[in-house]
Order: sequence, then structure tokens, then C-alpha cells
Amino acid sequence: MQWFLTRDGAVIANATRIGSQYILDSVAIEATMAATERDPDLDLWHRKFGHLGVQGLRGLHGVVSDLEAPISVPRGYNSDFCEPCIMAKQLRVVNRQKPDKTDEPLGRVFSDFWGPYSIPTIFGERYICTLTDQATRKSWTFLTKRRTDFREVLLKWKKETELQSGHKLKILRLDNAGEFKAFENDLHSQYGVKTEWTTAYTPEQNGVSERLNRTLVSLARAMLIDARLPYKLWGEAVKAACYIRNRTPIGPEGMTPEEAFSKKQPGIMHLKPWGCVAFHRVPDKRRYKLEPVSQKMCLVGYTETTQQYRLYDPVSRRVVISPRPRFLVNRRLKWKWSTRTPSQELDASNSESDSDDGYGTEKLVVGYHLKTWRGQH
Repeated sequence: MQWFLTRDGAVIANATRIGSQYILDSVAIEATMAATERDPDLDLWHRKFGHLGVQGLRGLHGVVSDLEAPISVPRGYNSDFCEPCIMAKQLRVVNRQKPDKTDEPLGRVFSDFWGPYSIPTIFGERYICTLTDQATRKSWTFLTKRRTDFREVLLKWKKETELQSGHKLKILRLDNAGEFKAFENDLHSQYGVKTEWTTAYTPEQNGVSERLNRTLVSLARAMLIDARLPYKLWGEAVKAACYIRNRTPIGPEGMTPEEAFSKKQPGIMHLKPWGCVAFHRVPDKRRYKLEPVSQKMCLVGYTETTQQYRLYDPVSRRVVISPRPRFLVNRRLKWKWSTRTPSQELDASNSESDSDDGYGTEKLVVGYHLKTWRGQH
């Protein structure tokens, strides 16, 4: 569909709309500019006053002493046809018009990456990959070590989600990142999925994913502060935040995203304060008879079934899937965690590496002399 840009009743450009973007016809703009009559004297005044706008030129006569008559600015004169003005004054225009919305689950899915984060998770991930369904607002969160893992993540999610929901992924909204572009041909030819690309440096065109990233990170930050757990558990906090968000009334018509997508109301009575104390029962075959039957851990996440939880064991430094653990919801796990923030950890490591106190050199020297003494005797 053709769209026309007018000023004072005259068409100055035409454009073609593609989704939520408008592609301007540069040939038509140049032809319009060439056909517009210009007053050389008016252009000279415009340049004399440092490319002053129309309103400023019209008001000069009343504020200066040596201008005999007002500067004649004809109706329809537009300084936007001055190329230096365009190059110096053009503003960033945000398109507030919403894209076409689909009411079918998986009709359009928004995806984005967040990261890398300076502190890896306990499994070594540094990135968050999110997927959000436009129709139901249900979101999925995946942690990856590299941005190039997107292909594997998407194909696994697509196969599982399409099988469980009975719907097919039709449109995928992405930015122009390299890991997305490399996967475009396969999406079209092998899976029939249409891709919608946002314009470079316009994150608002993928606002659904950008807002989700901000929400999940904010919730994860609050849970880490409240639980007083180490920052390396930020990945577990993000996944738990996504799980909880899908069970809040932010979907269509006040439903939860989980209900809007699966047509079943989710339960919430199994939710516990993130980071609270949890006791995991050790199987009989993995302990001696007089050893304690449970281990003290903390809650860090949920699973698809409401009867299993993800618990973190600070002794073994691993995540355990525990069926029906015992919780102390008002108690936090007391452990000798590092209380320094990530920025403080970075500053400390930098100061240690840049230290001039000589202790590092002294240790090297002592080790060298000790080795030499043993060799001589």
C-alpha cells in the first residue's frame, strides 16, 4: 500500500508500508525537491543566520534596527529542503503505531538476547535468550554460553512447544544480530517460518522482548538481594522469575499467560519464597544408616511438575531436583557467601593484579630459592 507525506497540501514524498515500517521512495523525494521553486534571497538570509528556521526569519524585522522590511517568507516555504539542515537537524522519529497483532498462539513470537554478564552461572552461561508469544504473552527463558547457541535453542523449543500446544510457529520477530541472520534461510526453506527484522539501533521495534528482559532482570535482582545468595545463581533467579511471571494476570483479558496458552488455569500454592531453606531427603541407597536423612539446601527454581523443585546444595555446589522437599519459608540459608557485589569483585581483582607491594614477587623468589636449595643438597 502506498502512503504519501504532504506539507501544506503538497505531496513531498511517498512510501510503502511493510509491517510497522515505512520505506521512503528517495527518487520521489529528490524529484520533489528539484521541482520546488526556491527564492535565492530567502535562502541567503537562511544561510546568513546559521540556517535559522522559518519562524525566526519572519520575526527578525521587529527585533533589529537596520532591516527596512520584513523578510518575505511565502506560504509553504520549508527549510527542510536545505540539505545542511537535514544533515544537522534530523531527529530520531519513533514509530508509535502498533504492529499487526495475531490472536493465534505462536502466530508471532518475539525473541532477543541479554548479556553477556560478567559473572557466569554455576553452569557457565552468560546469556539469556527469551521467547515471547504475542497472543498470550507467555514467555520462555533459556540460558546459553554463546549467542550462536540460538539455533539449537530455537529448534528444540519449536519442536517441543508445537507438539504440546498443537499450534505452529508462523512469524518470528528478531533484531539484525548475526546469529539470527545466519539462521534466516533455514527458517524459511525448512520450516516455513517467516522472519520480521527490526531496523538497526531501534530496540523499541522489539519492545516486547526488551521489556521482558528488563522485568526478568529486575525480579532476579530483587530475589538475589532478598535471599542473600551469591550472584552466580542469577541464572536460576531469572528462570524462576519467568516461571512466576507466566502465572500472573498479565495475559489477554486479565488471564495468566499460562492459561491463555494452555487453556488451563495454573496452580500457585506450590510457590515458595525464592532462596528459602529447603530440606532434601537423601535416598536410602545413597547414605549410611546413621547419617542424617536430609540435607539442608535452598530453593532456586521450579520444574514443569508442581511436585519437584530445584534446590542448590552449597556443599557440593550443584543443583538438585528434589521431589516434595520440606521448606522453612521464613528462614534463609546461612553460609559463608561472598558479600561483595560484581563491581566490587572486579575492582578487587584489578587492584590485586596491579598491586606494587611486592608480595607476589616475594613468593616467586622464595619458591625459586627453595627449589635451588633442594637441587644443591
